[in-house]
Amino acid sequence: MYREWSRDQNCTLRQQHNPGEKLFVDYAGATIPFTTATPARSTKRAIFVAALGFSSYTFAEATWSQELPCWIGSHIRAFEYYRGLPMLVVPDNPKPESPKPAATSPI
Repeated sequence: MYREWSRDQNCTLRQQHNPGEKLFVDYAGATIPFTTATPARSTKRAIFVAALGFSSYTFAEATWSQELPCWIGSHIRAFEYYRGLPMLVVPDNPKPESPKPAATSPI
């Protein structure tokens, strides 16, 4: 009965954001091809995206990888681009900044 009822509903989730409160960050799903002139070779690059919650003002850049140094560098450049810091940085599915478990050795 619930499934039948829910098909007829047109629900939306409206989120309220205050100015300067949240910066949403993530890597875009797809990579892009990147070709160097000398020597000519093609590789893939990850796309880092940051968007302010209130205005949706967006910063994006291609990075070498999704590893921690690129992740941190992209944040720094985004903060410089916005000329300030938000109250909160909200990552979506954070992989690069998650620490890997330390290997334990038996005593």
